[in-house]
Amino acid sequence: MLKIQNKLLHLYSKIIGSIAFYPVVITIIFSVFAVIMLQIENYGISKYIGKNVQYIIVNNKDTARTILSTLIGGIMSIMVFSFSMVMLLLNQASSNFSPRVLPSLIANKRHQFVLGVFIGTIVYCLLISINILPNHRTYSVPGVATFVGVLLGLFCLALFVYFLHSISKSIQIGYILENLYKDTLQEIESEIEKNNQRINELPKHESWQMIYSTETGYLQKIIKPHLLDVAKKHKTSILIFLSESRFIIKDEPIGKITNNLDEEARKEISSCLLFNSEERIEQNFATGFKQITEIVVKAMSPGINDPGTALVGIDYLSELFRKRMQLPDNVELSINSKKSDDKKHDEKVYLKNTSFEEIFYLNIVAIRQYIRHDVVVLLRLLDFYKSLLNVKNIAADKEIFLKKQLKSLLSDIKEHITNEGDRDYLIKIGSKLLTDVTQP
Repeated sequence: MLKIQNKLLHLYSKIIGSIAFYPVVITIIFSVFAVIMLQIENYGISKYIGKNVQYIIVNNKDTARTILSTLIGGIMSIMVFSFSMVMLLLNQASSNFSPRVLPSLIANKRHQFVLGVFIGTIVYCLLISINILPNHRTYSVPGVATFVGVLLGLFCLALFVYFLHSISKSIQIGYILENLYKDTLQEIESEIEKNNQRINELPKHESWQMIYSTETGYLQKIIKPHLLDVAKKHKTSILIFLSESRFIIKDEPIGKITNNLDEEARKEISSCLLFNSEERIEQNFATGFKQITEIVVKAMSPGINDPGTALVGIDYLSELFRKRMQLPDNVELSINSKKSDDKKHDEKVYLKNTSFEEIFYLNIVAIRQYIRHDVVVLLRLLDFYKSLLNVKNIAADKEIFLKKQLKSLLSDIKEHITNEGDRDYLIKIGSKLLTDVTQP
């Protein structure tokens, strides 16, 4: 049963994350609305309204068909133009920024809503037009339904103007960086606010039994409640030492358990891990760090040469790393159960976040390799180190790690900055950071 629930949850996650989900739902709503309007027309609403507000009712079937055909053709042309432009802009974003930002742009719910309304209006007009009956039939022309189609067409024009504004804004690098920053910060703060017990050290697990992955892909989500249920059911503690968003190969070790469980129980544990073919920020905040870093690196490449974007990206990373320093690297989840003898038993699940040091290496070290010739960006990176070293109550191990990385940066400065004045100035600032006492 647990496996079926996890598979359904995985399917639900894929459906919700699809670009077609909202357009399909909206199109179904518009189709149902068209059927309701046709049913209302059967009660003679057009005749009733036509007696009181005659100028909004279309009584001629040819005129109604012409209006609906014009709406269908016009909205279809707008839709094709809009999303052809989207493809061009996405191609530009992939070339200038990073291919990894494309999923967030494609998954924009507002743009999916616009697409859904366009398609839904087309379907509505089609359903109304095919129900305009010949002259020999006794039914009247659906005048009110046709007028509603006109209103939907005007709404589509308004959405088209909004869409042009939104897509031109969403492709700007400042907007992309700001959204990446906000989404990543939200995920980190969400982790901080959770009531899960945070621990710095995992329990000793040398004697625990290994468990292996049953799939290949990015670890999208760990279903924590189900994992706790499995731990309680089999009376075992579980350690998952691969963090969410990591790429995992089938049969790769993913964790350990205290008891020697059978194959079926191990499969139940594996079923609590959902896999996907791509990385997303909502899966793990480390993905947000990675995407901002890729934009910074791309901006400093010879083909782009945009240090302004790199400066903004480093500023955002500074605040994100300050927030990340508040999180211990591991999580402990526990559930209490009682046997018939009233002895209390504790089954625990241990989860490992991507460590601060690992995130730092994967991002700042990569940036350092691309900016070591640019004095202005190096100055901003030195400010980045200063911001982190001056965090209140910084842990001793993180302070030692940051100063070690700062020494590596100063070594690069000595080697790659050829102007003596610039080199001495940068080294002076960096050396002061190494010798200053970070806490009063």
